[in-house]
Amino acid sequence: MTPATRAPGWVVAALCQEPGYAFPDVLSVIKMNDTQLDFASVRATTEDDPGNSGSYFLCEGVEMP
Repeated sequence: MTPATRAPGWVVAALCQEPGYAFPDVLSVIKMNDTQLDFASVRATTEDDPGNSGSYFLCEGVEMP
């Protein structure tokens, strides 16, 4: 196996929880650069429920609510 050098990635087995229910999910996580992670979920999504996939960015100087 050859390690990734451009965009290291991981596979995550997760138990996600929302008010009223929990569900399993499998995610791929790719580090695009020092401030961006891309997530892709295998969970089926709809227009009303976009799921867990997307790009997440580090925002310096922003405090969590």
